[in-house]
Formats: sequence, structure tokens, C-alpha cells
Amino acid sequence: MIKVVIFDLGGVIANLKTKESFMKFAEMGLPLPKEMLTKDGPLNGIPSEIPLLDYIHKMDKGEMTGKEFLHAVQQQCNPGTSYEQLLHAYNDLIEVPVNRLAFLKELRKRQLPSSTQGNPTQTCCENNHGTQSLQVFLLSNIGDLHWEAFKEICSGLGMPVEECFDRMYCSYQLGMAKPDPRIFRHLIEDSGINPTEALYIDDFTANIEAGKAVGLQTLHIDANTLDEHIDAIRQRLE
Repeated sequence: MIKVVIFDLGGVIANLKTKESFMKFAEMGLPLPKEMLTKDGPLNGIPSEIPLLDYIHKMDKGEMTGKEFLHAVQQQCNPGTSYEQLLHAYNDLIEVPVNRLAFLKELRKRQLPSSTQGNPTQTCCENNHGTQSLQVFLLSNIGDLHWEAFKEICSGLGMPVEECFDRMYCSYQLGMAKPDPRIFRHLIEDSGINPTEALYIDDFTANIEAGKAVGLQTLHIDANTLDEHIDAIRQRLE
């Protein structure tokens, strides 16, 4: 019985528009390899020592703030490039389809079968009618800039993050990032869930393998394709 669904953000809930975003950085004079300018989705396989990616990884782990990121990138761009231009280019990385937020809210309303309701645990949310509902978590490698942008987008769509997720685990706030097993163990210990009763959805194979290693059920999808899997997820929760 699945009582919790744990979603990744970039590439799953939000589309990653890397080509469009990095093209804007390149137009501002930031030197980037061609492979970063020709495809959307995760940049798996591109060396992390490329400064821009290194900065992003540091932001994700809370080792660099958004302001420090913008300053570091600005030093490598054309003279006169502003923080506002850089922030706009970076936030263009994420696109949030409203139907996916609606799907999250739908899942949170899903009532668990009565056989699971006799012994309430932290893995079940009790609603106003005294019944227990599926929980929806977020587990994301994300820095403060994109987290603030994501929250603003959701609010602008009339679906604030508090209405979409029961719990939100952001890597920059925790000082660790997937696929580090510690971040998965933290989620399990903090929430009190039974990992065998949780379904974890991600688009990066290494993260999926790390989730399996701590006992989570998993679903690996290609980046930016969640819409193609929504019906299958519903069926898996039946």
C-alpha cells in the first residue's frame, strides 16, 4: 500500500528548459560548451567542473547563496551585465505546467482505503472528515533562487506550494543533495514514514538507485515527461 508519493522537482514537476536558459547566458558572454546549448533537460554527463554547473551544484547544497551565484557569474559575462538579466536567464530554466500542480492537489485529496485507517501514523494525513489521505512530499536538489521562483510561479497560478505538498525537502536548506543517501534517510527519519509504503519519482537514474537503496518504491521517468505517466501513477495507487 502506497501512503506517500515523493516527487522530484526539476524535470518532473517542473520542465527544465536548459537550452533556452543557457543560450541567454551565452548571449551575455558567459563561455559555455556547445552541449549545454543544444538540448533541454538534465545535463547528465557534462563535466561539473564547468564553472556555471559548479556554482549551481554549490547553490543546491547551500554552499553558495543566490546572490553569491549571481556575482560569480556576472564576473564572467560581458561588462554591464546586470543581476536582473542573470536572474531572469537562470529562472527561465524552470517551467511549471499548471496541470501538474493540479495533479498534486488531486493526490493529496485521495482517501486511503479503510483498512489503513484503523491505526493512524505519520504517513497518513487526517482531513476534516476524519479520514486519512495520501501524502505528497517534495525532495529536490534546488538552490534558493529557484525555490523562491518556484513558489512565486505556484502562487501566481493560484496553487501555493503549501496546497501542493504536505512536506518539502530542499537540498540547499539541508546542506546535502541527491544522490547522497543522507538526504533520503533524513526525509524518512524526519517524516516518520515507512519507506516501503512510499513511491519516489525522479528523472535521474542515480537518484532512483539511491532511493531504492533506502527501501523506497521508485518510478524512473525521462525528464519533462510526467504528463505521460499520470494515468500510470493513478493506477499504481489503486
